Amino acid sequence: MSDAARILSVRRMINITDTAELADVVIDEHLTRADIEIGAIAGSGVDATLLELAKKTLAAYFAYQAYCDRVYHEKPGVYNSTGDFVPIGPTIERDQNEAKLNKLWADAKRLMDLITDSPDEKPMYTPVFAFVR
Repeated sequence: MSDAARILSVRRMINITDTAELADVVIDEHLTRADIEIGAIAGSGVDATLLELAKKTLAAYFAYQAYCDRVYHEKPGVYNSTGDFVPIGPTIERDQNEAKLNKLWADAKRLMDLITDSPDEKPMYTPVFAFVR
């Protein structure tokens, strides 16, 4: 999958399609971070599709964190001839949805659990029946 397609996929996960709201370079940075982190914990033999989904989901969580961290309050208006600012509408504020952030983390965590070899699993032993002489 191309970098542009991966970035678009993350944008769709967080529902922020406007590059003015969240730059592609920010998402790309978080995809790189997710590639490293998921690669470090992935178990052997994990399905490539599941692995890619885990990477994109974790990147979506990181990217949405970056989106929420950036303060964005813009009051639309114009300056009149005397230099006074005249508002022409309500203040535009960035939506920082904590529930959405928590859901993104829960999705990423669930996928990370699926791709990780669980250390809690006990090794399976096969009994061997033999005679000792």
